[in-house]
Amino acid sequence: MIIISNQNNYGYAGGNNRGLRYATSVGDQDGYAWIINNDTVLHPESLDGLLKEASQKPEAGLFGSTILDFSKRDTIQTQGGDQFYPWFGMSRHIGEGRKLEDQLSQAVVESRMGYVVGASVFVRLSAVAKIGLMEEGYFLYFEEVDWATRARRMGIKIGYAPTSLVYHKEGSTIGSSVFARRKSELADYYGIKNRLVMTRRLFRWALPTVYLAMVFTLVKRLLTGQFDRAWMVMKIMLGVDRRPIQPS
Repeated sequence: MIIISNQNNYGYAGGNNRGLRYATSVGDQDGYAWIINNDTVLHPESLDGLLKEASQKPEAGLFGSTILDFSKRDTIQTQGGDQFYPWFGMSRHIGEGRKLEDQLSQAVVESRMGYVVGASVFVRLSAVAKIGLMEEGYFLYFEEVDWATRARRMGIKIGYAPTSLVYHKEGSTIGSSVFARRKSELADYYGIKNRLVMTRRLFRWALPTVYLAMVFTLVKRLLTGQFDRAWMVMKIMLGVDRRPIQPS
């Protein structure tokens, strides 16, 4: 076991990139790297499922697992990844809420996947060499969208390993939640800010509709009495919020 000690918190992409650099320096182009969150528990055969899919799909460079709720282990959080809607800078879990025995077919999932969810990303080292590392400017959120979009534009496909089961304690690391009131300021800030950052980088044509969607986010914060968060959204939209909100 090799432990890489970082002097600072470099965010999701920055921390994983240091591991990827090490893996590519000691591995060969036929090898793989598996990025998994620290709030996950792996089924004993989860790696076997990923290796099987990778061997059968040489055209794919990124693979996702079946992510299950840690506390309800037969309930799906997402199958492999998310559908991504660039017009609004938003995504939706594939198969969310379904029972494991009622999961969507592999073909359906792969036809919908816009990117692999960061809780479990299996990647070929040869793909890393071609795509490059993850973009560290995000610090948190949308790195996976950026990475997968660049891969797809290079002709690298995304795969799904349905038998690779990963149990995820969603939100326990950074306080993320699908409910705005439960989100930490850190999660809320980067989730909103990076919608714009990513759109400007990769989907500039969608900026008008993404801004429109953010107006609805602003109104929602106001209607729920989250006036400090509404002010935060306003400043992000105007480009005047420069706060480096980073945990120590």
